[in-house]
Amino acid sequence: MAHASETKKGWAIENYRGPSASSSRPSVGAWLANVLIRERGDQVQSMFDLGAALRQAQAQLSKDELRKLHRERRRVIAASWTTQRTWRATAARALVAQSPVAWK
Repeated sequence: MAHASETKKGWAIENYRGPSASSSRPSVGAWLANVLIRERGDQVQSMFDLGAALRQAQAQLSKDELRKLHRERRRVIAASWTTQRTWRATAARALVAQSPVAWK
């Protein structure tokens, strides 16, 4: 299986440096992506590796391999969504707790 650093864009988890210093505060989506990479870098890396394997199977028109990889893709995405939902709920609670507006 190809490593993420071998993909077209050449992106790899080990090259991630975090949010840019010029931005004051990331959006909630960017914050979730940062947390996911920081806390579950192995999960993100497996997504990149899976994407490379899917591209290779597609290029080779390998029907059996595509079926296997699509099942794996569904499993990896479901795990990622579960993690993100948990963190999103945590972020929402933190934002509400910090808000000067009384939430009722």
